[in-house]
This record gives sequence, structure tokens and C-alpha cells, in this order.
Amino acid sequence: MLITLWNYIRGYVIIEVTGKGAIRFLNIAARSGTYIWDVAPSSCGLYIKVSVPAFWSLRKHARKAGCKIRIQGRMGAPFVAHRYRKRKLLVAGALFFVAGLYAMSMFVWQVEVVGANRLHADDVVQAAATAGLRQSVFRPHVNRNHIEHHLLSSFEDIAWVSITLRGTRATISITETLPRQIIIDRLSPADVVAARDGLIVSIVASGGTPKARVHDVVSAGDILVSSEIIVREDDTARITDHVHADARVLARVYYDFSFAVPYLYSIKNYTGNERTSYGIILFGRSFALPSPRHSFHSYTRQMFTHQLSLGLHYPLPATIVTRTYREFTATYVQRTPEEARALAEAILDSRISAELPETTHVIDRQVSFYEHNPGALIIRAAVAAIEDIAEKRLMLPN
Repeated sequence: MLITLWNYIRGYVIIEVTGKGAIRFLNIAARSGTYIWDVAPSSCGLYIKVSVPAFWSLRKHARKAGCKIRIQGRMGAPFVAHRYRKRKLLVAGALFFVAGLYAMSMFVWQVEVVGANRLHADDVVQAAATAGLRQSVFRPHVNRNHIEHHLLSSFEDIAWVSITLRGTRATISITETLPRQIIIDRLSPADVVAARDGLIVSIVASGGTPKARVHDVVSAGDILVSSEIIVREDDTARITDHVHADARVLARVYYDFSFAVPYLYSIKNYTGNERTSYGIILFGRSFALPSPRHSFHSYTRQMFTHQLSLGLHYPLPATIVTRTYREFTATYVQRTPEEARALAEAILDSRISAELPETTHVIDRQVSFYEHNPGALIIRAAVAAIEDIAEKRLMLPN
């Protein structure tokens, strides 16, 4: 892209080479060190692009090769300036525009994060901003080594980080550490306690002394298997020790759910009438552009943003904001009691799947429906399930 821009600034010509010696002409030009580009076939020979100073040296090469060259087009800033040499304000405006683009290309206008899975990209961008990498920062002032070290010290989950500056875009590439493994210290004494209230239906201990039995009702925090074991006991002494207790304790537990399903609900019927308004964000400040106003009473709004850029790596500090308003009319529909109960059952199934642990097995549920509120159906449900309630609790040293 930079080479193309440079060729446009200094100007170039498109010439057509005709004659049987066109290929020889290219070889002679290449041996002489003349830079030509975009060679393409034409109906009578070849099209090539060449700078203006190099064009004059090609004339002798054409005579030597026995072919003819003819200018087909003049491209670039010098020719445009010559064409509009009498329109000084237009030329000055164009030069000012080019100078402004070049000046803006010396700043960072977009910071993106690649490789963030457990980490939030916004947190990484904010941490980089505190170290000096933010929108509108002067590119030569970006100290990549300092920012990379700052990110590594700020986030324990980052194993590797690299910052790449391409055009006006800064890309923070990170590799996260492996997820931490839960390490169980089986050498430290620990009791097995109840994680929640329940009725024990099965207990299998592989270490420690069971304190609870099947059909016992336990509360959260009760000791199910003690870490204390009897090493030796006789008439004269009782010697005990503490181990790391372990057990699988299945219990019957209960979950309560309560919610309401309204009988009356609304449906949106879109009329097809739409209005669109536009705005622009320049250097972080929002400006509304002249747009027709809407008089919709009920409507939905959708907003889209598009950041302007010159190519892939040159985003600009300008974002076009489009807001679309869609008019609708609301139609109110009354549910029947059967429809309300069916919807309530579906909501209950969804909540059970979302809120209960995956290892929990539902064995029964009791659902009651009430109509204390004339506008809604009240649902109360008691769900019985089998769940492993065993939880380790390390013993604190005396």
C-alpha cells in the first residue's frame, strides 16, 4: 500500500509497447535497472506502468528492441495538480486533506485484543491504557516492552503477550495460562460435612469415621464423616488420630420454585413504517447529523456502528452511527388457564435445568397452581432430587 501511495504521489504513466520486440524490451529495461510494474497484455502488445523520469530512458530501449511505446494514461498527484492548477482552493483543500490523513496515520485509533477467552477483552484494553496504549496515542510514544511487562504483571492468567502496531491499529495478542487444577491435600486432616440440608439415602466412606447413617436428616454444616479414627482402645487408654476423610453421601434434597405467569400478554405487529437517523463519532465526541424525526408512539430501535478506515490496517477516528426506528402496534392476547399452565410447566423445566447441578437427579416434583391474583397464575413447586451433599472441610491447626 505504501508503494502504491508513493507511486501516486510522484506520478507515473501507463504506456503501451507494440511490436515484435516487446519481450526483448522488457529484458533490456530489467537489465538497466528501470523499475516497471503491473505488466499486462494488450490487443497489440503490452501495458506497463513506469515513473515519469524512467519513461524518458525507455525510449532508447524501445529503439534498441525495435518496438514502439505510446503513452495511454497519465496518473498521479503531479498530473492532477497540473489539471487543476487554476483551481487553487481545490488543490489547497486536497493537499490539506492528504496532510490530515498522514497526520492521523501517526496515531493509534483502534486497540483490539486477540486470544482472550477467560479474560475480558475490555479489562485487557483498560490495563493497556494505564500503561500508555490507548486510542489517540502518538505511535512513536508507544513503549511495547513496557506495556507487555505491565500486562504480564497485572494478569496472572496471561502466559504470553505481544503487541503489534500496523497502521493505526494496535493488536494485543495474548496466550492464557492453563486452567488451574484443584489440588486436594490428602495428607491434611479433613472432615466430610453436609453441603446442604437433606435426608441421607446412601453413604459410602473411604476414610474417617461415619457419624451419620442412612435415613438421618442432616443440616448444612453437620459432620457426616469425622476425620478422627480410633487407633487403639482398651480399659486403660484410648488413642486416636486424624486422617483425611473421604465419602460419597447421597441425600434426598428439596428445591423450591415460585413465579407467576400473566394471563394477558402483548404481541408486536410491525406496520412497515421505518425512520433512520444518522450520527458520527469524531475523536470520541458524538454529533447528530440532520435526519427526519419520527412520530411513532410504539417503536423498537436498532443501532449499528461502522468505523471508517483506509484499508484493513488504517482505521480512522470516525465512526458512523445508524439508528433505525420501526413502528409497531401492540395486540393484547388473553391466555386460557390451560395455556398458562402449559407455559408454567415449560418455565419450570427450564429453571430446573438451569439452576440445579448437572449431577443432581430429579425424582419427584409437586406443583401447585393458585389464582390469588386475578391477572396471573401463581406457581409454587417443590422439587425432590438425589444429590451428593458431601463437602470437605479441612481441620484448622490448634
